[in-house]
Amino acid sequence: MMTKKAVKIATRAAYDRIDEMLIEHQISNYTKWINTVNKLLLEFGKTNNRGFIFTLNQDLFIERFYRNPSRDPSRQFYNARLSIPGIDKYPMWFMSEEGNPFNGTPTEEEVKQFYTLKGDEYHTLPNKNEFNSKEGSLLKGSYFLIKLHGSYNWISSDGSDMMVIGRGKSKQIHKEPLLTYYYDLFKEVLSQDQRRLLVIGYGFGDEHINSILSEAVREHKLKIYILSPESPKSFKEKLCDGFEKSEDTIDIWKGVSGYFQCVENVLLKDVYGNQFEKEHFYNIFFGKNNCK
Repeated sequence: MMTKKAVKIATRAAYDRIDEMLIEHQISNYTKWINTVNKLLLEFGKTNNRGFIFTLNQDLFIERFYRNPSRDPSRQFYNARLSIPGIDKYPMWFMSEEGNPFNGTPTEEEVKQFYTLKGDEYHTLPNKNEFNSKEGSLLKGSYFLIKLHGSYNWISSDGSDMMVIGRGKSKQIHKEPLLTYYYDLFKEVLSQDQRRLLVIGYGFGDEHINSILSEAVREHKLKIYILSPESPKSFKEKLCDGFEKSEDTIDIWKGVSGYFQCVENVLLKDVYGNQFEKEHFYNIFFGKNNCK
């Protein structure tokens, strides 16, 4: 049986490899499909209302690839500038429409060195006193990335790795002031009436997350939309009859207002494609013709 320390070491090694793969994609310029992902994230962020990306993932996919719009308020998509509450500076690796960070054409080694995490890109989270002094100013801007289980490059306020893994996730979250704030924010946002939530890649296996979703469906008419390659029938069986079955998962199924199996068309095809399924998906969330 692996010890808790061994699990953390193995998890750290896995995330090291994931980040290496992301950097390799930067080097090989294999990012054409990222245009479509960025287009989707921009659409959710460019509204006049506050937008949120809540994620349980601890990798740096969004930080590595999201093209953060210009800092100029007069420019298009300014409202879609993404920030991470509680992390004081914008990460160096945020892509930007403001230009190439290199002078001329960089070598593969220069790209790798630029994107490899450095000391000041490991963020130590605020302790209780530090957090209390800044809590009121955390939600600056209008578009936020909320990493509910921490991040690969975060260090806990007590100096340890800040990655919520294994059992007892709720207890781990409540040991960290910033993650407690994130969890409460997740509940607050979904507790507003008639919210819509698009779910991509979540397996509905975390009880502390499911309880918030379930309550939001029951009490606040939350509408849930699923984007998944899994069939709706299989998904329903898992929630309502499978090993994860609970009152919460049954309520979650009742809150599903739309189900999209066209993952490849929505996320992996070129943004200028004319796929019917992608158009239908974009029409549901943003209105006609916004997929182009």
